[in-house]
Amino acid sequence: MEHLGIPNPSELSKKIRAKLENSFHKLSKTCCDSIFEEVGTKTPEEVSLDKVKPERRELDKIVMGEILGLTEEEQLEVYKAVVDLVKSRLEKAESVPRQAKRKGANIDALSEGILREFDISELKKFPDDYIGNEECIELEVPKGKLEVGSDLRGFFVKIGDARFDCGSQEEAKYIEYAVMNGNAKVRIPKDERKIKKAVESYGSVYNKLKKDVSAYTRRTIQNNKLREKVESLVWEKMKILVH
Repeated sequence: MEHLGIPNPSELSKKIRAKLENSFHKLSKTCCDSIFEEVGTKTPEEVSLDKVKPERRELDKIVMGEILGLTEEEQLEVYKAVVDLVKSRLEKAESVPRQAKRKGANIDALSEGILREFDISELKKFPDDYIGNEECIELEVPKGKLEVGSDLRGFFVKIGDARFDCGSQEEAKYIEYAVMNGNAKVRIPKDERKIKKAVESYGSVYNKLKKDVSAYTRRTIQNNKLREKVESLVWEKMKILVH
């Protein structure tokens, strides 16, 4: 970013700054359309200055002409280049799903590759690896959609049609983590402090890993549906179901 050539606003004259503000104000009152609608064509060959949306053209004339010193011919080439760039990128993006459909994306290989990028050794089995031999009560939970929340009755966990009322937010989160780890029977310490400590210890590792994996897949997988499938399989391989 430090190498981008950006005009210094403080070096612009008051007259130019006033014109910029006025033209931008006019443009801001219009709809923000696609670049093709703003420029008035979808093909570089058909670009002309009189087709550009008037409000946009007024602002562009100040920036490209008065500030950057481009001639009208050079400004025309800028519009053509932008239209050509956007068009080519859209065409490339549209071709990706078709290619994936023909060839078939190897989701398993992608998930394995992602797992190799991260150290998951700190993510232990919850709750067993966090509570040791603590005195516990055992809660049997059904299979089903997991929901954690609170209402007038307090904090709760819903799994399918079953509701479990909890004495604290930490207890609700504790049950959530345990179910995410595939436990059909959840051992819950009688000591509230042990519950809180286990939740904090697991949560700090889990949330960081979840954030890092999500950031990595957003950078490396452009197709949203494919990215969701890969992330889901990554967590499944780690014995974690993300909700």
